[in-house]
Amino acid sequence: MEENVNKEEIVLGKDQVEQPVVPQTDNVAESIQTESVIPAGFIKVDTSTEGRFYAPASVHARNIAAEDILGLALSDDEMLPIHTIDIFNNLIYEEGVDVGEWDEEELVCMLFDLFYNCVSKVYKNHAYKLQDSDYKYLADQLGGEESEAYRKKIRDYKSGRWAPKVDIDLSKIKKLKLPADFKPVLKIERKSTGFSCKYGFPKYGDIRTVKEFLDAAYRQQDDLYSGLTSTLKYRQDQLKKREDGADIPFESIPNLTATQSKEYDNYTYDRNITLMKAIRANNLLEYRGKDVSNLSLAQKLDIATDPEFDLSVYKAISKKIEETPRGLEKTVKIISPVTNEEIDYPFTFRVFDLLQAIQNAETDDLEVSYS
Repeated sequence: MEENVNKEEIVLGKDQVEQPVVPQTDNVAESIQTESVIPAGFIKVDTSTEGRFYAPASVHARNIAAEDILGLALSDDEMLPIHTIDIFNNLIYEEGVDVGEWDEEELVCMLFDLFYNCVSKVYKNHAYKLQDSDYKYLADQLGGEESEAYRKKIRDYKSGRWAPKVDIDLSKIKKLKLPADFKPVLKIERKSTGFSCKYGFPKYGDIRTVKEFLDAAYRQQDDLYSGLTSTLKYRQDQLKKREDGADIPFESIPNLTATQSKEYDNYTYDRNITLMKAIRANNLLEYRGKDVSNLSLAQKLDIATDPEFDLSVYKAISKKIEETPRGLEKTVKIISPVTNEEIDYPFTFRVFDLLQAIQNAETDDLEVSYS
């Protein structure tokens, strides 16, 4: 890999796609030996990065249980990411594995394999997003884009009255291979000034580190404004219920005074800006040739006040991370429910997409009968 992230461009070619999606072995002896050690109910799942990134090449994991889903449902928004990591760690048979130390795409691959092996080979009833070819087809069929029939169809789609669905064959989802020269460290150099730094790729559990830092840094202010936070949350809940038709008098819904609102806005603005800076600074590994990987997040934030850490630096880092092929391919071949023709459909799995899919899907593997 070129050291200057602004110079290198990763081009995704056929040799960077690995098939099949689900890891299998033709070695009977290996299979028997594995089955004799790993308890029933655990399956081998692949993280797609061959042990060259943060996660092991593979682990053994069980499917998500009802109590896991309940645990997530009982978590508030702030604690949900932390509880998610704890639950995922409990899925894995191997000791000492922390998915918080993984890249998010590695975790996605693990959940994908669990869904494929334990739930279904098909992701059913996915809400389909119209593509350009669908809009063109509808316009041709309904008398053009200016016709009332076409406009009504699009209005129905946008309002949800018409909601096309599609089933996605998961065997067609491919896993991407890392470049041969990949390293999970990005070096940034500025030609004009000689400034340089190194960043690590983000980890799924970074939010845990950042939350601990913010909780400590804003403890007094969080306590001071906790009452206003509760009031605003209650107000939002009541307004939502009112919008949904509940008989709640508007005058009974609490609000903040102008002074309270201004103070609270200043507090949340400052906290959110610090959150954004902390997320960026957390993965700083080297600064102007000096190793800073073991410094505290507070110390890294002080370093990040250097004017050289401008928007262009973070944009270059984000671009490089985004274009590094790993995880699942971002398109899949499907039959459009509108045109009935095969298309390349943009589709990105996220952790909570897969959690919801596992929760809602009916497994292909179980048969229930009277006995």
